[in-house]
Amino acid sequence: MIERMIKDGVPEEKIARALNINVKSIIQKRHLLDGICSEATNLLKDKMVASSAFQIFKRMKAPRQIECATLMVDMNDFTVRYARALLETTPPDQLANPEKAKVKKRLSGEKRKRMEEELVRIEREYKLIKDERGKKNLVLQFAKNYLVKLLENKKVSRYLGQYHPDILEEFRKIAEMQFLGSENTRLADSR
Repeated sequence: MIERMIKDGVPEEKIARALNINVKSIIQKRHLLDGICSEATNLLKDKMVASSAFQIFKRMKAPRQIECATLMVDMNDFTVRYARALLETTPPDQLANPEKAKVKKRLSGEKRKRMEEELVRIEREYKLIKDERGKKNLVLQFAKNYLVKLLENKKVSRYLGQYHPDILEEFRKIAEMQFLGSENTRLADSR
């Protein structure tokens, strides 16, 4: 909205007065996404990401920005702290200006290497868990469809109603579920 007003010729000072914000803030917001690739922007467009996280992203090359944005979305973590951790574990060849990269004094080379290895391991484990969850949801969907068919059989429903009403009630709840989300996955995993 602000960008559109500026393009229409409204002075930044007038916009700042109308919105009761600092002119410097408008200028920063206008340049917020400069240096951020469009794929990363699209991944984060509807998320609450701090503007300083975008400043961190600008220090990485586009492929790493996309990878980091994907990780932030997957982990549902849009904090500056997480963006800094991702930057710290970015290999120098994926930094926009590797020669300008600040090496933090509190991280020795050994600690940095361990942190990079740990983040790579966590990313790999997360991807495996995500793939496994998809498979489990598929199995749960098949099981749900089977229960629906089973409950459509009047003899089976009558038998369960007479001898196992508690199981029949649980089967009906499962058959009526619209989405097989994480809480349903826990339900299935606990059995």
